[in-house]
Amino acid sequence: VSQSRYKGTNGDKKINDDDRVCTGNSVPKINYGLGLTMSYKQFDFYALLQGVGKINYYMNNEVYWSSNIKNGVSISKKFLNRWTPTNTVTNIPRLTTGYSANTVNNDFYLQNASFLRIKNIQLGYSLPKTLLDKIQIDKVRVYVSAENYFTFTKFEGIDPEAPGVAYPPLKQMIS
Repeated sequence: VSQSRYKGTNGDKKINDDDRVCTGNSVPKINYGLGLTMSYKQFDFYALLQGVGKINYYMNNEVYWSSNIKNGVSISKKFLNRWTPTNTVTNIPRLTTGYSANTVNNDFYLQNASFLRIKNIQLGYSLPKTLLDKIQIDKVRVYVSAENYFTFTKFEGIDPEAPGVAYPPLKQMIS
C-alpha cells in the first residue's frame, strides 16, 4: 500500500468526508485499580496496580508516528517495513516529505492504549522485637520498593497512561 486506502461507507460510490465514521474510544470504558497488602511473620508485601481498558489513542498527531518526514526528526521503527517499490507486500504506508493521503485521519494510527501498570511493589522485613529490645530500639524495617517498573500493554507509543507525552514515566528503585 503506497498510500492509505479508504472505504466508502454511505453507499454513494464516492469517497469523501461523508464517508467518515467514528471509531475507537478516547475515554476508557474500564478503569481499575487494586491494592494488595500481605504479611507473614516479619515479612510484608505491598503492591498497587492500576490500569484502564477499552481505550484508543490516535497516534498520527505525534511526529514520531507520522508517515511524513519533517526536519530530520526520528520516526517509529515500524516504518522500516513501509511500502517501497521493492517492498510492496506491507500494510505500512510509504514515507512522504509533504502532504499525502496518508495524513488524512484513518484507523492505521489508532492504537489500543489499554494497560495494566504496577505502580508500586514493595517487599519488607522487620527485625524481630526480641533482638531490638536488647538494643532499646522500637522498630527497624528493611525494604525494597519499585515504582512504575512494570507496564503491560499492546500500546506502541512511549507511555499509554500519558500517550501525548514524549518521554517515559519515571521508574525508580528504593531500598
